[in-house]
Amino acid sequence: ATKEEIDSTLEFLSGFKVPIILNHCILSYPTDIKNANLGMIEDLCNSYPENIIGYSDHTPPSNDFFVQIFSSLLGASFIEKHFTIDKSLPGNDHYHSFDGKDLKQYKDKLKELKTLYGENIKRVIDIELPARENARRSLIFSSSLKKGTILEEEHFIPKRPGTGVPVNEIKKIIGEKLNHDVNKDDFFEYKLIEE
Repeated sequence: ATKEEIDSTLEFLSGFKVPIILNHCILSYPTDIKNANLGMIEDLCNSYPENIIGYSDHTPPSNDFFVQIFSSLLGASFIEKHFTIDKSLPGNDHYHSFDGKDLKQYKDKLKELKTLYGENIKRVIDIELPARENARRSLIFSSSLKKGTILEEEHFIPKRPGTGVPVNEIKKIIGEKLNHDVNKDDFFEYKLIEE
């Protein structure tokens, strides 16, 4: 279907007040993997956020289930796939259908890869916090200084751990006056400068 046909169909169906699944499907049997165009799933997700987006799959069978898994990771929350109890049965559909073994393997691989995929919003996750503190650097005094010293960049060195004042705050400190003696390798703290 074209986008215009989808829009027209959705308008017609809107009066029925039922959930609608929009399946990406290539009208070619079987669909060669190079023609699967799974990227269109993302377009459907972006264009029709109020609908369930799925994938109707007619690609040849493969033991890696790459097509079906990739479609899920791109946003298809519904997969339509022919199912058979015997792939050797005659006809156009049985050979490219899932059987019970395929369905279980697909489910297991999808679960594994969804775990690998994780979150899709960039942030610091909890398991990174201890390493982040150790890996980042803090502002450390590069030499011992007396009370009243006007702070300059040369008075600081960035060192681990990152549990003190971050290095990118140095411009807030330059030109300030120390209100206390400090030793080399002490952490800088804001309480050490006059208000």
